[in-house]
Amino acid sequence: MRAESLQDSDTRSSRELHGQAAALVEEALPLIPNEKFIFEPYAAFIVSAIVLYYKAGNFVAAKRVIGEYGNKVENDYHIGKLEEIVVLLGEEQ
Repeated sequence: MRAESLQDSDTRSSRELHGQAAALVEEALPLIPNEKFIFEPYAAFIVSAIVLYYKAGNFVAAKRVIGEYGNKVENDYHIGKLEEIVVLLGEEQ
């Protein structure tokens, strides 16, 4: 919440907070079980890490998480979110 409130007034602090949050979420990703029926509820964590890295301006880390975990996201909603992020990352190049 604090990062969002700083987004317009203090871009640097906002990016730092988003980056910290992204790193914490990413730390948890390897702990998610690989079993398909268990894994799907965790798709939001994958998408969250990617979005947070994007908001932090760390496009390399966002792409890395997509490469490592993107293929594990299988429901249409989260796939749609991943596709949106991929488009945004392409525009940032």
